[in-house]
Amino acid sequence: MKINAILLVNNEADILEEALLSAMKFCHKIYVCDNGSTDGSWALVNEMSSRFSAIVTVELCCLPFHQPSVSNVYNALHRQFSDDDWWYLLKADEVFAKSPERLLKEAAVQGRNGVNAWCAEFYFTDEDLANYELEDTSLPFAKRRKYYRIHNQETRFFKNAPKQTWSGNFHAATPSWITSIAKTASIFMRFSERSPTQMQIKARANECSEDAFNNAVSHTPPLTLKKAKALDTYRNDSDFVLHKTTLIVSYAKALVQEALQFTKLAQLGFQVRFKKNISESTIL
Repeated sequence: MKINAILLVNNEADILEEALLSAMKFCHKIYVCDNGSTDGSWALVNEMSSRFSAIVTVELCCLPFHQPSVSNVYNALHRQFSDDDWWYLLKADEVFAKSPERLLKEAAVQGRNGVNAWCAEFYFTDEDLANYELEDTSLPFAKRRKYYRIHNQETRFFKNAPKQTWSGNFHAATPSWITSIAKTASIFMRFSERSPTQMQIKARANECSEDAFNNAVSHTPPLTLKKAKALDTYRNDSDFVLHKTTLIVSYAKALVQEALQFTKLAQLGFQVRFKKNISESTIL
């Protein structure tokens, strides 16, 4: 069993190395494609790929329509691997506290083709700001941020299918054939809020996108920080708090998704039978 990751990079130079080194602990290969970075992220990826054979750069010219999407990267590479292998949809601002390998092996034995992961969202809080001038910036963000909350889970791993391409909605989270999700989920740590500077740059980029759409004048929005006391505290022990309300909402969403999937399969089955009956009637 091999685990291969796909990563689209867009201006995450401050945490990119940390994310790649974390994924390298359990990934066979990490295929990285740039999505318009301007902060040196792509130069960092190329530098790391020269040092680590597990990191492989994917040029746009190698992808269908030269479009940087996860589905295009998968379609360009999936025939190289077997149906025993897994794909990991990696984000540049996340790390795993524990390797997901055991869960993937268990899922494979159970005949599952997808595995979810809970997202522990770490925040830059009022407490972080108060101590920011004394912070040891040589430490990884996984050691510097400790206030978090788990809000949702996402399908981040799916089985390789050498004979199937990822078609249809190219912006879908996973291929359409990923319908059997494992009951047990892993947990990853996401650091979308890392420093005041990074948060302001991100907010300004979002503002500029909205202003360009609305033909408005852009400005730098003020920082909005969460209160540390309102969040859970991570002790660097790989243990996380998962609140009951989050579980209930997640299970409700899963039931809705299963119902939608069942309806879709039923509709496909009806269409196949209808076409068959029409064909038989035509022959008669």
